[in-house]
Amino acid sequence: MRRWRPRRCCAGTSKPAGTAASPAAASSSTTVADGGSVETVLDDDGVLRIELARPAAQNSLDPPMAEAFAASVARTAEPGVRAVLITAQGKNFCVGGDIRAFAAMGDGIRRGLQELAASLHDSIQVLTTQGAPVVSAVHGWCAGAGVGLPCFADVVVADEGTRFRAAYTAIGLSPDMGLTWLLPRLVGRARARDMVLTNRIVTADEALAWGLVSRVAPAGTAAQLALGIARDLAAGPLGTHTAIRQLLRDNESASLAEAMQAEARLIGSRAASAEGAVGIGAFLDGTTPDFRTV
Repeated sequence: MRRWRPRRCCAGTSKPAGTAASPAAASSSTTVADGGSVETVLDDDGVLRIELARPAAQNSLDPPMAEAFAASVARTAEPGVRAVLITAQGKNFCVGGDIRAFAAMGDGIRRGLQELAASLHDSIQVLTTQGAPVVSAVHGWCAGAGVGLPCFADVVVADEGTRFRAAYTAIGLSPDMGLTWLLPRLVGRARARDMVLTNRIVTADEALAWGLVSRVAPAGTAAQLALGIARDLAAGPLGTHTAIRQLLRDNESASLAEAMQAEARLIGSRAASAEGAVGIGAFLDGTTPDFRTV
């Protein structure tokens, strides 16, 4: 399998690992405890960039962080969002839940963790059902909830040094973030059980071979590659992307005959759509389609 290699570009101001260059667009930042935040930018290309920004705590997830993430994800409903990009600041993408925050819940830990998981699950549900395609870029450690959060994206780009570990049973807990549903579908039953029961470390190359990630990039370049992919998607036919994402979800439980019937219906409707007219017309004219005009 091929690895992506970055093209040379002009030097600029460096940012923390996993962070792509900032666009010239207005941003919003939801501040949470310990100086962390989830920073959100809708750039001029239509890419909604959601960045975990709690590097001092390795982007671990506590209730305020989950609330901030939910607020960022809610912005996918804004007009002008054509693609979503998820990244993180610091050395690690996300090490999972904030164990110290869990311990501080005391006698309320049962309800506290149920509510935390429910909040994060709601955000995942929004990400997977909203229309715009989702790209994620990961680096360093992806542990616990940090495995599920990026891997629900349509395209997952990993730095070559990225490591994945379920880690839940190491502290006596069970998986959340939809991992017991997602992993068997991505990596197969045997590997999924190995990951969640033994907490084996999965390297970026293994993750690529298994289907956990889409592409592997040289260390420090995953965010750059992922941003380029997100911009390409944002320039594409949003209506078609939305319909394809829905078709893929529907066909997970469909028979082959049902899936092909749905495909036949959809390709006909997309051909008759404004995006179809733009795309077919541009092909016949030998030009590049501008899907932003429809």
